[in-house]
Amino acid sequence: MVTIFHWDEPTWFSDSGGFTRASSVDRFTRYARIVIDRFCDRVTKWITINEPMVYASKGYLLGDFPPGRKVDLRGYFRVTHHQLLAHARTVEAGKSIAPKSEFGVAQAQIRLLPDREGDQRDIAAADRMDALLNRLFVDPLIHGSYPRVIKHLYQKRLPAGWERDLESMHSTPDFIGLN
Repeated sequence: MVTIFHWDEPTWFSDSGGFTRASSVDRFTRYARIVIDRFCDRVTKWITINEPMVYASKGYLLGDFPPGRKVDLRGYFRVTHHQLLAHARTVEAGKSIAPKSEFGVAQAQIRLLPDREGDQRDIAAADRMDALLNRLFVDPLIHGSYPRVIKHLYQKRLPAGWERDLESMHSTPDFIGLN
């Protein structure tokens, strides 16, 4: 099993805006096509992107990973959206190159529970965090949509044209790895 993207971002990619830019999807897909083409005779299982939530949240919410931004919601949602779209396009490209291979994504999931069981505000807060850190990264692939609470609260922070991309994201990967 080979992971195509495990947070190792070339400087030129980062300098051009990285996954915050829509152009990153095509750049990543071109890179992935080269990798798959070169190794498909030896590899049959591919992880397109490792833990997109960790990459996006550490780089754009917590500031622990490059580019070190804190609470940059616009960046967080753009990076998330473009990673998921890059995943879907890589699966499509990979299947055309290596039709017998399996393609998936590795997801980090966090168990989120309300602080006070039965408290409606705590239940709602846990649901919002679950949507923001878990379902945001899985629902487009499985259901073809973002969680309702994301669309309601954060729609203006999503990249322009996000609705058009959901159909191609809804690719149902061969597998979803859980870390």
